[in-house]
Amino acid sequence: MNYLGDFPQDQTVYFYFSTNDVYGGRSDPTTFGTVIVYKDDSTTQTTGGITTEENFDSSDIDNGIHLVKIVTTASFYEPAHDYTVILYGAEIDSQTVNAVLASFSIENRTGSPQAGALEITYTVKADDEDTGDPLEGVDVWISTDVEGTNVIWRGVTDASGILVETAGDSKPWLDAGTYYFWRQKSGYSFSNPDTETFS
Repeated sequence: MNYLGDFPQDQTVYFYFSTNDVYGGRSDPTTFGTVIVYKDDSTTQTTGGITTEENFDSSDIDNGIHLVKIVTTASFYEPAHDYTVILYGAEIDSQTVNAVLASFSIENRTGSPQAGALEITYTVKADDEDTGDPLEGVDVWISTDVEGTNVIWRGVTDASGILVETAGDSKPWLDAGTYYFWRQKSGYSFSNPDTETFS
């Protein structure tokens, strides 16, 4: 399951998921189904604040990739809880599909970096290169895979274009290895993912 991170109260949550046929190829749903959210281990569910966009980008490469947006200002979404996002009643490749898409928490995580982890300074600039002006307010999420399904950290760039926690000023801490950085800001186009290796 894709854990999206720990968000401050009233933060909007974005993520993407793919639909595939039984062979793993791209497959658009015949019936998209309903995206719902559960809180903790309760059977209480909501569709409040959820919008979806099937095949979110008009370019052919993004067919079979769908956007979910969850606005957490509704009373259902409270601090100190975990949330699980479910796709219910979709029809994909002639099969009825119910699936766990992702999970996230709202102000429900504490802790320190793991021993051996590296503090990462990652800067986003307006021209998507190493030159140009730093870009503030870019949503950035980090995955361990090039498909972007296993997201391990999410934050936003500050006034200096440096990636920090959405709810604070801490930079990401990562073990040595290769990671994929995904960037999003209205009015800007990025070449995603940006592959970075740390040692």
